[in-house]
Amino acid sequence: MKIAAVTIGKDYQTWTLTNIRHLSFVEGYRDEWTEVEKPKSLERVSYLAERRNNAVREVSTLFPDITHVFMLDSYYLNQKQPAEALLNHYDLVGHDTILGGSTWFHERFWPHREAFWDSWTTPEGLDPGNHTRFLEVKAVGGAVIFPVSAWKRHGFDTSRFPQGSEMNGFCENSGLKVHLDLMARFYHPDPPQASYVRIRLGNYRRKILGR
Repeated sequence: MKIAAVTIGKDYQTWTLTNIRHLSFVEGYRDEWTEVEKPKSLERVSYLAERRNNAVREVSTLFPDITHVFMLDSYYLNQKQPAEALLNHYDLVGHDTILGGSTWFHERFWPHREAFWDSWTTPEGLDPGNHTRFLEVKAVGGAVIFPVSAWKRHGFDTSRFPQGSEMNGFCENSGLKVHLDLMARFYHPDPPQASYVRIRLGNYRRKILGR
């Protein structure tokens, strides 16, 4: 396996894993789509799909020998321990799969626990059952390793909207098994309070009401 990492973000970022080649991709950044208050806009999902596709296209052009891409959103770039864990665990699940890190944030109100972040893309993460290592899911979020060949067959798109994000469009259409790595825990910045309430209400509807 020959792998390179790519990060989409606003500014150029420094990669902490020196043994992995890295591209910091800033082209096409737009401030209006950074707000957590607009997580399910079709326009935002289309924007993110375009940026992710352009980033993978650029990194595979820059490093034409690669077979795999490690896409790590800028939120998680400096979280070295889970990044290393995700890379090491990819050997365990197999190189013809998609493996994503689990993403978490801190509850603002009692009981102040850690809560699963990417619940729209990966609703299975809200209730992993007895799984403590790898959970087979439909799609994973912004810390993910995947074969370049899968992306060439079917890139990121809006085909699963509104049931899912651009990540669902890629993962679900890839034809590959997708796993959530519960041992590689990445932490998303805690959302603003107004957004937090909307996120928790959305999680309640998915988990309790089945919507």
